[in-house]
Amino acid sequence: MKALEITRNDPMSALRRYGEVLEIQSAICGSSPAMNRLRELRAAEMASIWAKELSPAFRGGWDSSILAANNVDANLQTLSGTLVVQKSLELLRFNYPILAAVTSDFSSERLALDQEMTTRMIAVPAVKTYSTSTGWEDASLTSTDVVVTVDKHVGVPLTFNAQQIQGTIRNLFDELAPAASAALARDMVTSLYALITAGNFTQPAVVCALPEFGRGTVVDVATALTKRGVPLGPDDRTLLLSADFFGALSKDVAIVTLATHGRAEPGEWSSLSAVADFRVCNSPTLPTTGNLCGFAFSRSALVIATRLAGDYMKALPAAAYGNRYVVSDPQLGIAVQVIDFVNHTLGTATRRLSLMYGVARGQPDAGQILVSK
Repeated sequence: MKALEITRNDPMSALRRYGEVLEIQSAICGSSPAMNRLRELRAAEMASIWAKELSPAFRGGWDSSILAANNVDANLQTLSGTLVVQKSLELLRFNYPILAAVTSDFSSERLALDQEMTTRMIAVPAVKTYSTSTGWEDASLTSTDVVVTVDKHVGVPLTFNAQQIQGTIRNLFDELAPAASAALARDMVTSLYALITAGNFTQPAVVCALPEFGRGTVVDVATALTKRGVPLGPDDRTLLLSADFFGALSKDVAIVTLATHGRAEPGEWSSLSAVADFRVCNSPTLPTTGNLCGFAFSRSALVIATRLAGDYMKALPAAAYGNRYVVSDPQLGIAVQVIDFVNHTLGTATRRLSLMYGVARGQPDAGQILVSK
């Protein structure tokens, strides 16, 4: 335990440990279940080191640029790109809150494209009363299986030629890694948004004109979900609003008054906290088809699952070149595959972030559509 405390106060030691785990992960060959499990465990270990040791150090002002001047351990310099990807995955929870608000099955396991998998949604079990004559009655089923087809294999390859790389002292790959991660997240979010249709969520839509929209309408939506047995609380309920409707709610007198007295936390650029038991998120890319302006839901309404493609670089180890590693977020659990390679003929260097994913509708009664007049 003492050694852990020392490590927490020494980012360089944590960084060396992160690099050691990354090296072990990169050396794992094959795509058998056993090898996939080993690779997943190493990615999880890297994520744990990041969450406990490195991320707090970065937030506390630790300057990672010291790595560039560090001549003691040259291997540390190669971690820069990995750390940037790790940090950008951490930001997805804040920039794309829907990824943490739906039923998710994120993993660094391998899966074939177009393969079906089953994800389980957990419900609140019924409470039973003990009987002295019959004992305990079994509680009702507390989970529902949803089949998700992992049918999308997406990636963001970033390639620079020798002139571009030599023409600047900036690390172009590190600068664009957050944008690449955001692009993958936006693609997944767009697929989730595409499921928000009247055909998938058949309860009558709540209709409201923009000038009249405010906390009162949000309360009506919350009431409709409560009557259908949807769990209460901002950790279980989310409300996505288009930019105009989010802006209208932010200016609602009741919301502003609560904020003034310190009983709520509105005013963030992307969300309002605990409005009628919802976490309200600004969703400017929400589709407008059918006058859609909002969607209220609990976790069981939408499902997303992610997996990684097979390890083709290790299929013929003697023929492979480049570096490959897996980076996962410690809280979301979402993992991306990162591959770095060069083309000596073209004089280019490429970094590619990729994953496979699928989405599905969950329980239709757990979602409520809002449309504008």
